[in-house]
Amino acid sequence: MNEIVTLELSDKLAQKAKEIAALTHRQLEDVLLEWLDRAITEIPVESLPDQQVLALCDYANANWATISFQ
Repeated sequence: MNEIVTLELSDKLAQKAKEIAALTHRQLEDVLLEWLDRAITEIPVESLPDQQVLALCDYANANWATISFQ
């Protein structure tokens, strides 16, 4: 089930969303929904425990080395 919500966006945010919608040939609503979905599904790094942050750094460094030398 979907719920209809009305939002008041700043001019800057609305303009950026409209630009992205035009560039990607999508509806403004779809761009905004994607942004909201990302905001709730991506965990901010600062909220992760130290061990997970270090593991992410190790992973990124290992993959960067692989990409750089191919």
